[in-house]
Amino acid sequence: MIEQTIEEFIDYLKNVKEASENTILSYSQDLEKFRIYITEHKITAFDQVTETFLTSYVLFLEKNLKSATVARNLVTIKAFFLYLIKKHLIEEDPTERIKPPKVIKKPPVNLTIAQVETLLNAPQEGNWIGMRDKAMFEVLYATGIKSTELIQLTIHDINMQYNILTCVGAKKNRVIPFGENAKTALEKYLFSSREELMGEKEHEYLFVNRSGDPLTRQGFWKIIKKYAMENGIENVTPQSLRNSFAAHLIANGANVTSVGDMLGYSNSSMAYIYADNNEARIRDEYMKAHPRA
Repeated sequence: MIEQTIEEFIDYLKNVKEASENTILSYSQDLEKFRIYITEHKITAFDQVTETFLTSYVLFLEKNLKSATVARNLVTIKAFFLYLIKKHLIEEDPTERIKPPKVIKKPPVNLTIAQVETLLNAPQEGNWIGMRDKAMFEVLYATGIKSTELIQLTIHDINMQYNILTCVGAKKNRVIPFGENAKTALEKYLFSSREELMGEKEHEYLFVNRSGDPLTRQGFWKIIKKYAMENGIENVTPQSLRNSFAAHLIANGANVTSVGDMLGYSNSSMAYIYADNNEARIRDEYMKAHPRA
């Protein structure tokens, strides 16, 4: 009964709420942990779950997970119990007074412009893989899209005439411009490398692996990590390139709200974290270097 109800909730997220694949995966993993915990404590129905029991579960999570992960798990559980109430499977919500742990947000990790240049120039364009990697890095830094959005791009999402790409989102699409460096790298990849890598495969995904299949997020992470290690660049992740895109634009005078729109934030003011981070960096450099600081 418990397992079946969770499966029905996941189906609800897919078919009714039309949640993204990442959201569905995250909720599934969180609820599987919760299912194991309640099964181990001999609970056979969700109406047996009390506020006290949930508090003990949160404490259990805090022993093993970071605060941000615990908070995310609690968001999942709260959404699940609201679903149970909506379906009249329980009468009271035991999560109502459960508070998430305080999450201390770290400032985003940005690369310097020199580090970005090193990373973008690392792939050797004399081979098919190097051309692909160069194109991926250039597009990621030129547009600030997420790595998951990068690997989901299709050949139809790229408009080479107007130097724009369309990023298809769960709720809305956004159109993002890219510069000549990204365009040049894309042209080399599209008109030579991609065809060779694809072989006889037939699909419309833009970036492919050595076998011609769509590149995965894990595959892209391994690629970027390899180049970073080879070139002595620390703290490089797909997210750090996205952070750097935003921070470098704002540092060079771009409008914060426009940057937020390009990043796909529902609330564009969220991009101010990159402006704040840039101001903090400038202040630190001033205090270190100014003779009368």
